[in-house]
Order: sequence, then structure tokens, then C-alpha cells
Amino acid sequence: MHIPSSDEYPVLNLSHALTVILYEIFMVGRPVALPRPASMEEKELLYDFFHQLLEAVDYPEFRREKTEIMFRRMMGRAVPTKWEFYTIMGVFSDAVKAATGRKPGRS
Repeated sequence: MHIPSSDEYPVLNLSHALTVILYEIFMVGRPVALPRPASMEEKELLYDFFHQLLEAVDYPEFRREKTEIMFRRMMGRAVPTKWEFYTIMGVFSDAVKAATGRKPGRS
């Protein structure tokens, strides 16, 4: 592989050379499918399950509201993909079920 450079300084830093190569692959290659983010409805379901989890583990009542707000903010910044959403939902569901003996549902 050859990356054209200046005759005065014909050497590229490894990170710069890699950037050029990856750019060319990106421009020439087929488009990369970006992961789909979780929908707003899915996020609301996640928040509901988180609420149920806090109740199931008997999280202190006086701290629940602020903890739920913090979780909403954190998930809003994270922009979870659908795959991440379903993985987290599975964990929350199993945790609520283990703590209460019942499967969680929409409250």
C-alpha cells in the first residue's frame, strides 16, 4: 500500500496513516449499518422496570425519586441500541423476578 505524501517529508505518523486508510475504506466500501437506537416507548418500559426493581429490592423510599431521575438522565445520555435495551430489560426482569417471585409488568 502506498499513501502519497510530500517529497520533503515522505513519512506519516502511524495514527495518521491509519486514519487515511480507514477513511478510504469508509469512502470506497459499502455503507455501514448503524445500530438502531431504542425507541421512546422502549425507554419508558425500561424506566418502569427500573422503578419496579427499586421497589422489589426495597430501595429506600426517600431516595427512589432522585435515583430514578438519575437513571433517566444517564440512559438519555447513553442512547442505548435496541440490542442493549433488550439485554438490560432481561437483567431487570430477572432481578425483579428473583426479588419478588413474580414476573414484572407495566405498572
